[in-house]
Amino acid sequence: WLRDGLVECIKHAIAQDKDYYDYLLQHNKGIRNQEFLSYVVRKNIQLKIELMEKDFKENNIAAVLQYGHEFGHAIEYLSGYNQGHGGCVAIGMLLSAHLSFMLGICDKNLINHHYDILKKYSLPTKLPSNILENDIILAMRYDKKYKYNNIQYVLLQSIGKLWELEGEYYIPCDTNYVKKAIRALNTFNR
Repeated sequence: WLRDGLVECIKHAIAQDKDYYDYLLQHNKGIRNQEFLSYVVRKNIQLKIELMEKDFKENNIAAVLQYGHEFGHAIEYLSGYNQGHGGCVAIGMLLSAHLSFMLGICDKNLINHHYDILKKYSLPTKLPSNILENDIILAMRYDKKYKYNNIQYVLLQSIGKLWELEGEYYIPCDTNYVKKAIRALNTFNR
């Protein structure tokens, strides 16, 4: 459960605060270290408060809170809830990074940064073998961000920087790109 909670910290770092990302990447005292736990809890509360003060209804910049969750919720459901929420969101963030790359929003470094931090904390970086591409696409149709016959994705330009398109942070995306991102995750080698 601690690693699942840590994914939410990593999500805030990757999508909202590069300095926090650097801190998490450089930390070397283990995830049960009391100073570490105290810091990440306080930092996450601070970052979430900043978002809620700006965008309480999560219609804009607070989209950060949903980063990786579009895919993550589908993976969690398809696993029969046997995979932890955090692990599913970790995979979801990686898929979102691959999708950002496929769309030309970011460079490959963003994908590498995701792998670096997820591997550091022993979090999953591959889809379970029994979860299929088309099943993910179908399951995402039940996500709260499914609008106008499209899932709305939260995507990143770089660590700490959401991609914004004409003032919008929830971005619809063609299913073919989503499928390519899923395939890329399953074949990506570092």
